[in-house]
Amino acid sequence: MVSKITAIIMAIVSLVSSMGGAIPSKQTLYTDVAYGTHTRQVMDVCFPEKYEENMGVVLYIHGGGWVSGDKKSFLAKAKNISKSANCIGVTMNYRYASANVHCSDILKDIDSALAKVKLMAETRGINCTKVMLAGHSAGGHLALLYAYAKKTSAPITPAAVVSYSGPTDLSSKNFIERNSLNGADTMRLLVSTLVGVKLTKENFNRNKAAILNYSPIKYVSSGCVPTVVVQGRQDTIVSVNDTRIFVNALKTKGVTYRYFEMPNSGHALNQDPLYTDASENVILEYAKKYLK
Repeated sequence: MVSKITAIIMAIVSLVSSMGGAIPSKQTLYTDVAYGTHTRQVMDVCFPEKYEENMGVVLYIHGGGWVSGDKKSFLAKAKNISKSANCIGVTMNYRYASANVHCSDILKDIDSALAKVKLMAETRGINCTKVMLAGHSAGGHLALLYAYAKKTSAPITPAAVVSYSGPTDLSSKNFIERNSLNGADTMRLLVSTLVGVKLTKENFNRNKAAILNYSPIKYVSSGCVPTVVVQGRQDTIVSVNDTRIFVNALKTKGVTYRYFEMPNSGHALNQDPLYTDASENVILEYAKKYLK
């Protein structure tokens, strides 16, 4: 099992972009802030130069197949949006999925991280009531799932969400059987680890309900927060067809959304600079609009 998950890690890491950018100055950055006792329960928190009584938060969640990756991949973006939208920018680590840590536990990590950010803000006289979550790949999945399923119970209320290459239906045949990560058996093992249910080719269909509980598409409703979806048409891990089904569900339910489908890009979203610029402008627009 360990060797197969290691293979997944190496495959994903080779495909995920740095998600970087220019780093602004005159901000206060706190690195490796602990929000729990596990070594992975740390985050970087960036406060803008000018505080306001009410400020929003943008929380970035890294990718890596739920079993790898690091918050540093989003540090530049967190600092940029903190300055551009005058908000608190955060990039977090979370406990990797394992035999003892499942998706529900990772969602609790997001709870704890947001609670810690809220406390840090309160000690500076800042009231945080809204958060925009954003993530790449596994982080995109977690951002969507949290923003939709935890909207009413989160320490800071989700107000918008951004998914870069995030899987939206973990039970999809496209995701399980038609990905480039060493075949269906490897992906079933990965999803098994994430949801805490031993999945095989023979019992997968019987366990679809359990898998759907951790799939953002299950929670699409008219009450979902405004959503930005960025997807590469050439992605061989997350199928563009699955993403189109998800986006159509948003449209059908009347959810406010923007969809950017990059024609030349794969999972790393790094081959369409014009689309990248356009999507980042909209993400900044969402931060300014929905975090106020």
